[in-house]
Amino acid sequence: MSGLGKVIAWARGDPESIKVVRAAKEVLEEQGFQIVLPEVGSRISCDVLVEPWESSELEGLSARIEAKGRVRERDPWRALFKALFYPSGPSSLRIGIDPGTSCALAAYADSVLVWTEKLQCSEVSKKISWLLRITGAQSHRINVGAGEGYEVVVEELMRAGLSFALVSEEGTTRRGRPFRGVRDKDISAAASLALKVK
Repeated sequence: MSGLGKVIAWARGDPESIKVVRAAKEVLEEQGFQIVLPEVGSRISCDVLVEPWESSELEGLSARIEAKGRVRERDPWRALFKALFYPSGPSSLRIGIDPGTSCALAAYADSVLVWTEKLQCSEVSKKISWLLRITGAQSHRINVGAGEGYEVVVEELMRAGLSFALVSEEGTTRRGRPFRGVRDKDISAAASLALKVK
C-alpha cells in the first residue's frame, strides 16, 4: 500500500500539523498522493487515516471515515511518513546535495520525493540526521555533487559521521525538473543527484 495514488485523510487540526501538510502537499500531489482534510460531518474513504493525537478531536469532527490503516503519532512529520509508507515504512532514503553558496537538498524515500530544501551548507548534516530519524528508513545513501563548494559539505558530513559518495554533477541541471512542484534549478539538480548510482 506504499504505492503512488494513495489517499490520506489528515484529521489533525493542530497548527503544527497544518504546517506539515502545507509544506508537503504540492510535491506529494504531483506524485499522485491525495491528502484530504476532513470537514465536519463529511464522509471519506481513504487508504490511511492520520488521527489526531487527542482522540476527542476526531470525535468532534463527527466525520465518517473508512480507512484501511490508521496512524497516530505525536510528531506530525513522523505521522506523515508513517502514512505515506503504511504499514512498514520506507526501505531506503536517497539524498542528493547540490553544494554552492547555499546547499540544495532533496530526498527520496523509496521512489517518492519527500523533501526539498535550500539551506546553509553547515546545516546539512543536522537536517539529514533528522530525515533519517523521522522517516525511519532502513537504509540510506547520500550523494554529494562534486561541484564548486563541495568541501564544506564533505567536512560537515564527516564531522557528523555520515557516509556519502561524491558524484559528478554533469547533466543534473539540464535534466529538467522531476516534478512541476520543483521550480528551483538547484533543488532539481539535488533531486537528480539523489538518484545517481555512481
